[in-house]
Amino acid sequence: MISKIKWFVIISVFFSSCEIEEIPIDIVRLINYTQVDIGADYCYQKYYDIDTDTIVGENLITDWDLAFSNSSEYSSIILNSSKYMRIVPFNPETLLSIDDLIKNANWQYDNPNGDLELTAFNNGGELSNGYYLVDRGYDCDGNLLGQFIFRIVDYNENTYSVQIIDILDDSSWLYNDDIIEIQKIDTHNVTYFSLDNNSIVNIADFEWDLCFSQYTEFNVPQPNNESTLLSTYCLVGVLQNLNLLVAVDTINNFEDITIDNISNYVFSTNRNTIGYDWKRYEGIVLDVYSIDSPVYIIKTESLAYFKMLFIDFYNENGEEGAPTFQLQEI
Repeated sequence: MISKIKWFVIISVFFSSCEIEEIPIDIVRLINYTQVDIGADYCYQKYYDIDTDTIVGENLITDWDLAFSNSSEYSSIILNSSKYMRIVPFNPETLLSIDDLIKNANWQYDNPNGDLELTAFNNGGELSNGYYLVDRGYDCDGNLLGQFIFRIVDYNENTYSVQIIDILDDSSWLYNDDIIEIQKIDTHNVTYFSLDNNSIVNIADFEWDLCFSQYTEFNVPQPNNESTLLSTYCLVGVLQNLNLLVAVDTINNFEDITIDNISNYVFSTNRNTIGYDWKRYEGIVLDVYSIDSPVYIIKTESLAYFKMLFIDFYNENGEEGAPTFQLQEI
């Protein structure tokens, strides 16, 4: 499994961290050239604001595990897929052992499109009270973070009631009576929760448009054998916030796209519309990445339109993980 994580790191080629003063551009319709460098270990999730062309916040991928939807109309629990987290439901009355459950688990993952009904916990519908084995995935060095048992005791339009149960060294587990209440708040889309200390953590509590991060994607072409699809794969890409719409133009050149083209586009709310495949890994022998980027058309919450094109993945020292993209208001 560790070798797979190394592949995750190989494919994880991405950005973040731009100094505001390096690109002091705020003139409408001027092309911004922005480089975002997340370093060699890809440990961060970084959040980008289009209007100001700046990174507005960041956190380690290990800073949180679960995110609870704050919608009063729909309850959903989101996994931190940047760590390749996954779950499997089980019935404690018929469970033989944790080891047996892990061995025969039909692991479930969050759909990367961001649909709250398609999270692993929701599994295409509403949440179900019950027990779940949760695999916390890996840190950015490829180390296993372990498993725990998560119980959904109850939930309603205002509150989630959950229980965290640790798995002991001998793979047994011990019931406890501690129930954690997580209140829904209407000031944020989700509330983030860390299992390191079983508490709410402040993540992305600001306005942002794009998140640059590792995440778990579905049906990814296998490196060096693109005819074979991997059902799940952890790689690096761009995820859009709920306030954005994105379209993809694979026909027109960046410089040719104007406001007159807008009516031709079909915009998507899927979080992974930009995703990861603007770049290509050129094989073990070459061990380099090339850019094969379409033009992404972005509609912001303020109804402004921007076009975005990736043009490089390496910094001036030839180090990967520092993609550069063009951004221009249309």
